[in-house]
Amino acid sequence: MLRRKRAEDYQLMDDSSRAQLEAAFWRLTDRLYLTEANETRLEHMARVAYADLRFAEPATGRRGWETDRGIIFIRYGSPNAILTQPTRELTRIVWMYRPGTVFMFDQTHGYFHARFAGDFQWVADEYRHLAPAFYGNIPSIAGRLSIPVQVARFRGDTPDEAAVEIHAELPLEELGRDLDMATGELETGIFLRNLNGLRIKEDVDVRILSYADTASVDNLKSWRVLVPAEGRLWVSVEVRDAVSWRAAVARDTVTATLFPEDSLSLSDILLAELLRPLALEPVRRADYDITPNPSRVYVPYQAVHIYYEIYGLARDPEGYASFEVSLAVRVKELQRGGPLAEFLGMLADTWGFSIVGDDRVELRYRRELDMKDRDRVTEYLRIELPEVPPGEYEIILKIWDRLNERLASRTRTFTVVTED
Repeated sequence: MLRRKRAEDYQLMDDSSRAQLEAAFWRLTDRLYLTEANETRLEHMARVAYADLRFAEPATGRRGWETDRGIIFIRYGSPNAILTQPTRELTRIVWMYRPGTVFMFDQTHGYFHARFAGDFQWVADEYRHLAPAFYGNIPSIAGRLSIPVQVARFRGDTPDEAAVEIHAELPLEELGRDLDMATGELETGIFLRNLNGLRIKEDVDVRILSYADTASVDNLKSWRVLVPAEGRLWVSVEVRDAVSWRAAVARDTVTATLFPEDSLSLSDILLAELLRPLALEPVRRADYDITPNPSRVYVPYQAVHIYYEIYGLARDPEGYASFEVSLAVRVKELQRGGPLAEFLGMLADTWGFSIVGDDRVELRYRRELDMKDRDRVTEYLRIELPEVPPGEYEIILKIWDRLNERLASRTRTFTVVTED
């Protein structure tokens, strides 16, 4: 269940520390918070029971979970395929797991005991370091799809709290594909926990969905959660059909960062498909209508909308802030060849940017802003994508406070793909 060094540390713990670690482990490895049961723990206990029944050695008194096959079974579950190769003296047993992991055991004829063959004890030890356990094959979770998610952190209503925005693109069509069902009972939830697995925030809703209408249903789901400075948080976005048991999950960790008043800082960059201000002079997040892009995937000629907030700008005696903005777009990886310099020149001409270095273009501008009644500066930009080649691009944002001579920066990547 644990890598070797962590297992050694576990053995040195007192009973109370072990109990706390075990409780946190099971809370954080639960594969689906939407259900009342902890499927991972139930699967683990079922594996232990099966291993004891199937691989125990009554003659020697060894329990099934102490044997070589029992240990592998508890770590990784039932093999995808089993081969046996009998010889005159023993039987070679081969367990095969996807995507290509193999364990071999030798069993002497007439005995229960089967030990690792050849160097497969070493193979098991090495693989334990890469993957100490696997629970992706739990039968009660019929299919677990992925969910594109974009997480962005902002200052909350006060500098003492952080606002974490989670934007998800629910795979509604995939959940209903090839099902002989007209409707589904769709459960959608957001779960925030600390690194001990303790609950910070949960929000679950249930709706009846007609699978015939999924193409026209808005599959964007967003949450804005105000959290205290809890350090790193475990974020889980989940959707599940309670009838078919199909589910989709996205998991990530995020640090609940505070943005103090007395030092320059930047929110995360939020990438959107659409953005429009709702006020003549927008000053807060609520003054914008934003359609986030959870996958951060765009196609040529689509606009990339960028939103961010600046905190802690110094003010002159008249209450004005003075700052410089540097927005660079770097080519991280192109999926097709071609002269990069020529491509950068095309981007620079289209956007009015300057070529900087060998792999990026940059826009610089300066702003003077009256900070009266403001505790932050909200900024937005729109970048039109010309016929850019498919690939991965990185936005590098830098803010230079001219009065305090301080610098803050953030990055965010996006991907350009060809249209189907």
